[in-house]
Amino acid sequence: MCTKYLRPSLLILSVLLACTTAFAQHHDSATKHPEKIPVFEELLLIDDQTVFVPQKKSFEIELQQRFGTITNGMEDLLGIFAPSNTRIGIYYVPAKNLMVGAGITRKHLVLGLEAKYSLLKQGISPVAVSYFVNGSMDMEENEHVHESSERLSWFQQVMFAREFGKCFSLQVAPSLSHFNRIEQSIDETEVYDTSTVNHFAVSLLAQYRFSHAFSLVGEFDHPLTRHEVGGPLPNISLGVQFVKGAYCFQLFAENYYNIDAQSSNMFNRNDFSRGQFLIGFNLARTWNFSKKRAAGCH
Repeated sequence: MCTKYLRPSLLILSVLLACTTAFAQHHDSATKHPEKIPVFEELLLIDDQTVFVPQKKSFEIELQQRFGTITNGMEDLLGIFAPSNTRIGIYYVPAKNLMVGAGITRKHLVLGLEAKYSLLKQGISPVAVSYFVNGSMDMEENEHVHESSERLSWFQQVMFAREFGKCFSLQVAPSLSHFNRIEQSIDETEVYDTSTVNHFAVSLLAQYRFSHAFSLVGEFDHPLTRHEVGGPLPNISLGVQFVKGAYCFQLFAENYYNIDAQSSNMFNRNDFSRGQFLIGFNLARTWNFSKKRAAGCH
């Protein structure tokens, strides 16, 4: 499934590993005080988390908006007036290298709790490494759901990232999505229920900075698990980022409507190559309550 996307993703992954190995061979292990390099300076790039964890006592509010697909053309103004999906998230750093957060998504009223921990920084290590996990509950009324546990889902991801020079950053991250219960449909009349669904994927994030204020950003999530029923298509996103003071704005085109990580990786059926994509944006505002200035989007 999706073999036309497999070779490009493997090629990009191979290039990343080769570059990382090359940099590692030239890494000066004798340096007593290596500089910690912030590979990214934002929590999110489009829909995926980055390895970045802000300074202790940093606080951020993130608004994520996804419009409908552009397939109806000007009937709904390229999807802008179509049914949209929105997520509001809040994030706080209570301790060094640890971020916690919560958010709610409009579609299915998905309430989520999450955490991210920075394991390694670039400079001390050839690559930066972070671990991210979330747990979500579908709060929407559903007559087919009889137990609260059936509403739960989980997502976890290990992120490896490196900054190449001062302009280009790249991240690769294998992930696991889990739903306690899910309905998968072949057509309008036939529905298959499964008690447990696990889905493995790998994501690539890229950012090229023309300046501190302006960047090009891209995201690619490739499914690794084969599903007997249906099965997701790769997630593809391309966009731009603008930074002004404590505000960070990202505008992009992508082919998936869901926002929470496990739903994005599990349920996407839109094919970017067929023009089945939509317009979305993220708006973040960061505060720092420590004595030092926050790195974030400043």
